Amino acid sequence: MSDVPAEDLHDPSLAQPEYLYTVLNLPTTATKEEIRERYRQLSLVFHPDKQHGKPTQETALKRFLEVQKAYEILSDSVTRQAYDLYGLDGVRLARDLQLSGLPPDGVAKELKIKKAESDYLKAQTALPTNGEASLGVDARSLFVEVDDDEFNSTSALHRARIRLSSIRCAGLTVKNGLEKSLTDALTVSVSALSRVGPVGRVGSPAGKHLIGTVRYQYSPKITIDASTSVFRSRNLTLGAAFDDGDNTIVCKTFFAPGLRNGFANLGPTASTGFAALPPVSLMLQRRLFPGTATFGVFEFATNSSLPTLTLALSSQKQVDLGIEEAAPLGTGPPSSSGLASTVGLWSFGTSIIGPLPILFGECGLVFVELGLQFKARIEAGLQAQRGVLSASWGGERNSTLSRLGIDVGMGTDGVELKLNARYMNQLFQVPITLSSEYDEVAAFWSTVVPTAAVTLGYWFVLRPLKRRERVAFFHQARHELREAKADIVRAAEETVSLLRDTARRHMEAEASKDGLVIVEARYGPIDQDDESTKGLDIDVTIPLQALVNNSQLYIPGGRSKAGLQGFYDPVPSVAKSLRVRYNFRGHPHYAQIADLMPLVLPLEEHLVS
Repeated sequence: MSDVPAEDLHDPSLAQPEYLYTVLNLPTTATKEEIRERYRQLSLVFHPDKQHGKPTQETALKRFLEVQKAYEILSDSVTRQAYDLYGLDGVRLARDLQLSGLPPDGVAKELKIKKAESDYLKAQTALPTNGEASLGVDARSLFVEVDDDEFNSTSALHRARIRLSSIRCAGLTVKNGLEKSLTDALTVSVSALSRVGPVGRVGSPAGKHLIGTVRYQYSPKITIDASTSVFRSRNLTLGAAFDDGDNTIVCKTFFAPGLRNGFANLGPTASTGFAALPPVSLMLQRRLFPGTATFGVFEFATNSSLPTLTLALSSQKQVDLGIEEAAPLGTGPPSSSGLASTVGLWSFGTSIIGPLPILFGECGLVFVELGLQFKARIEAGLQAQRGVLSASWGGERNSTLSRLGIDVGMGTDGVELKLNARYMNQLFQVPITLSSEYDEVAAFWSTVVPTAAVTLGYWFVLRPLKRRERVAFFHQARHELREAKADIVRAAEETVSLLRDTARRHMEAEASKDGLVIVEARYGPIDQDDESTKGLDIDVTIPLQALVNNSQLYIPGGRSKAGLQGFYDPVPSVAKSLRVRYNFRGHPHYAQIADLMPLVLPLEEHLVS
């Protein structure tokens, strides 16, 4: 990869199309040999050592550095391809990615993704935007029972064609917003919403709304905001939030048209009740136990004459599925299954709307590596019962670019399937109404089809993707061992050579009294059954034998064994173990010890039967 300093890549003259090829006077189809030969010729002409005392010394130095930059970028296959595709922006992106060893089409694909991310982030930095588009679909004709003998006597294909032709668009909602930071603390945003017809199971009235919001970050913990709407009846919202990580308080109040009328309503209300007061919502959330993610939630809101009270508990924690050992996120290789790092979520509580209580519970799993999230929610009250199953995917690399989700809601008020996707901060939703009341057939198909889609997507897309990423990670590790860490490897080999005589004497002494003899010891990635880690462990038989004293060997735990004499870390950020085969009293023994665990030899539990 090119070693050109990052600041040099911002030279405006270098930004001209194909400028680097012009510097070397070569076509874009030039071979590596042609690039190398032209660089050698021009460096001899402009080399600073040949310009002592000449008036052209400063110009020659500038030309020499320019030729050197062109050669460093074009002589590397990855940075050259990045430059050919996206100019200096591509070179800067290639510096941030580990693309060595990938085929040209793989490099192009990774650069394309990274370039899209970069362009999106630049646009969002200049003028952050967000948008939503929802298209309501009425598909109740698919499952409604038709009491018509003539219709039911026709072929299944004809009935299906009629049912499909009866699906119609029920409504459309489009929302767009702009956000601009005026200062580090003050942010202004404007959003416009237009709705035609009902969208989703719970229809909203058609209309247009224009909302402006001013947000002031009073301190790192306190935020104040105010929103106003031109078209809606409640055109002023005031809110304040406090968040210190352990405690969260959010308070909002809404005023009707005319701030004067809103304050006038704050007068005596004994005879008018809640209706005379501006609606208020209050949310309190507190961490219940230090060092955990368990929170208690209290919410209270007044809306006309029916106040709402919600009490809930929520928590999340790491879940060990026993599949693979999870590495710290972002530091190690992907697991071969993608399921090693999993977080469990749960919450339960009650909401009281006026005199009517509703119990709810929710649980879910988040597969962090895959970006997959599954949730199940159940609500039960005196008037209705409802359950929601949801699945969403947003890959770690694609989280700002795309997200896909499926929600299935079913209950006494009907069955609804919602499809949603997010691309470059734009949210697209398609709520599909399948029935107006609980329908077993609609519930079955709306559950089975998405579940099958998610399962097939994991098995044939996400799982192979994680395996390819894992292979690429260890391929890069081998490359670094051969090149970037060559000095470390050579120093360890020289240390082993210095320990060889000591190890030989210890082995002869132990063998003469039938003591502790190290037959083989290897240090490397803990998962040696994985083909991608083969060849990344190192032989540490001699260093271990040199540490044996009076038929005993002890290495303290709590620290990596990579610091031992004759050891080194072959793959940083990967969980490692020390595997030892040894003889003691004429019997073979075997031990596999995790990197941070203490090593004690011999032990009876190591005896190989």
